Amino acid sequence: MYEIFAKLLKRKKLKAADVTRATEIKSPVFSEWKKGKSNPNTEKLIKIANFLDVSVEYLTGNRFIDDMGSIIREERLKKGVTQEEIASCANISVSELDAYELQDEPIRADIFDDIAEALGTSYFELLYDYNLYDEYIPPHFNGDVVRYEAFKRARDKDAIMENAGLVSHTKEPQLKPRDEKDIKEILSNTEQLLKQDGLMFDGQPASPEAIDSILSAMQIGMEMAKKKNKEKYTPKKYKKD
Repeated sequence: MYEIFAKLLKRKKLKAADVTRATEIKSPVFSEWKKGKSNPNTEKLIKIANFLDVSVEYLTGNRFIDDMGSIIREERLKKGVTQEEIASCANISVSELDAYELQDEPIRADIFDDIAEALGTSYFELLYDYNLYDEYIPPHFNGDVVRYEAFKRARDKDAIMENAGLVSHTKEPQLKPRDEKDIKEILSNTEQLLKQDGLMFDGQPASPEAIDSILSAMQIGMEMAKKKNKEKYTPKKYKKD
């Protein structure tokens, strides 16, 4: 388990001391963990996982990726990389990589990330590139699935901490799922209108880039308007600093 922790530190360019300062977990815990004498308890594991932006299952080696071995193989062949090269970068044996590619066994999540990194990609990028990512990405993310997933994790973490009373409400009102659904429906309807035949901008047919730009501007404007209305019509007694 410490092996996964060490890999995360290296990937994020951190030291154990950084985790100690951020989580207030005393350094002997990490020393004993590294020596294999003891493991952090559940409470400490949660703090460490949250700081490193992974799940406890990931940190403890209990999260696995299924049905992605064939995609790893296809991506490797597409980039002209040998199994030996990938196995060396991911610090696994060629036979292990071959078993993963043949989907004879699931891939432990941290090992999957090592393989993906060796291929110059990531889990969510592979999902997106192979049409397996089934979520709607707002236009202003420009199809950057990694940035969108980071945004979602930060948003969800803030919501969890706020609900637990660990942080105060931010001054800026937050959109609710219903608000996001309304915006998504309006954008979808507008996109259909913008893609109608014969639509022109500055005397030229509407390009996909022009349509994306319009939709992005609309989304930002609607989000700002909804937040402004929430701030305007929320009674002062319900507002928190």
